[in-house]
Amino acid sequence: MKQAFRNGAAAVAMALILGGCAGGAGDGSAAASGSEVVAALPAAPTSALEFWDALEASERVTWDQLATAALLLHGEGWSTASRGVNAASEAGLLGSAGDVRPQGAVTVGDGCAVIARVLGLPASTDAQVRDAIQRFAQTGLLPQGSQPGFALSGADLIGMMGSASDERGQPTLRGS
Repeated sequence: MKQAFRNGAAAVAMALILGGCAGGAGDGSAAASGSEVVAALPAAPTSALEFWDALEASERVTWDQLATAALLLHGEGWSTASRGVNAASEAGLLGSAGDVRPQGAVTVGDGCAVIARVLGLPASTDAQVRDAIQRFAQTGLLPQGSQPGFALSGADLIGMMGSASDERGQPTLRGS
């Protein structure tokens, strides 16, 4: 019974992906083919500039995006930064974040902790992370009252990175 349900659910999902959701405007026009659906997916950034542009449009930051931004702030070139979570873990920038899923959503607390580590500030306790959040809120880069569990948007992360870059006295955008 469970297997039949899974097979049925998979079939419905594929039908929606390849047909129902892909093309019709409800006007009787034919649905897009599978190749048109794949072509519509956004391409992975090939440079730091493309990365920042894509990040700005993100409603929710992923761990891979946070890691890439942190590596760029840390002074790494695009070839290293584009490796995301793996490279940031190797550099010790993710601290004890635990089981980080590259496409998992990042919170304000997560983002502030990683940026604090890049700046050499303490960020290993909840109190230290709250201090980092307050610091970014005081500069206007996070809304006043931001809490560690709030979702982090791409625009907020870019503002925080710009402030951190100014504090370091170096440009954030490095290496294409």
